[in-house]
Amino acid sequence: MDTAVRERRAWDVRSGIQQAASLTRRGASAEEHRILAAARAYLREHDYADQSPAQAALRRQLHYKPVPPAPKRPEPSKSRKPNRAKESAARARALLERLDRESDLLAGDELAQLVEELTRAANIAGPKLRDHERDRVARWGRKARQRRSASTAAAKPRARTKPPAAGKPESPASVKLDPLAAAVKTILQKAAATGTTLTWQEIRAQLPPGLPTLDRSQQTGVLIKIDRSREGAAPLLSALVTGADHDMHPAYPRIAAAVGRPRPRGDLEAVAQWAVEVSRFKRASRP
Repeated sequence: MDTAVRERRAWDVRSGIQQAASLTRRGASAEEHRILAAARAYLREHDYADQSPAQAALRRQLHYKPVPPAPKRPEPSKSRKPNRAKESAARARALLERLDRESDLLAGDELAQLVEELTRAANIAGPKLRDHERDRVARWGRKARQRRSASTAAAKPRARTKPPAAGKPESPASVKLDPLAAAVKTILQKAAATGTTLTWQEIRAQLPPGLPTLDRSQQTGVLIKIDRSREGAAPLLSALVTGADHDMHPAYPRIAAAVGRPRPRGDLEAVAQWAVEVSRFKRASRP
């Protein structure tokens, strides 16, 4: 979004501002609020660029609202110490929300790392966490141990291996990603030519027969492999894979960081980077 405003691309700013505004209502940094305010100011300037001076003066007079003086902030006390329990409780709640939202997209080591951080934060938070939140922390600890045990058992060599039964998908560990990555890349290149986005359900419907079933935990790995094979500064094909509402997929920031793109400082900046990436495909598809 910040790049689109600086380069004065009104269409890109207008296409991403509604989603950016909805994200800020759930909490955003001062820098993200600044980017959103700059985007709104730029659109107002763009919309009223053709007005005569008299019309512009009348519009300013009608919409003028005196700015109230900023309230004085009390000076922070030097002896005041940060409340570690309160901060850790807030961190634990944020991790619980992320795990609920992205657990199916996380690899086993990523899940274990997040659960370990969640457990540490919950221990420091102490009574700042409610009972039902502590129950959720305990459930995620059990899930992480179960997944670790399952991955360890899958990694052990077996003397005899039976072929999968007819109609039963292969285990994620045995699926080779190269054929799947090649097929998904072809589908995304067709979508890029028309400037459209696709959900994973729509991608799976277009996969040729004979390929192994793609587990949800391997989707991120497939997209990373596809984006690493792109030429030069070409836009990321993974940006064309969206959520059910054709908004940014939760895994996109992690994929972009894995292929060398700057890591966003918050949800608003991540959406702005994704919107710019999608707009590059849409501009290229225009006649």
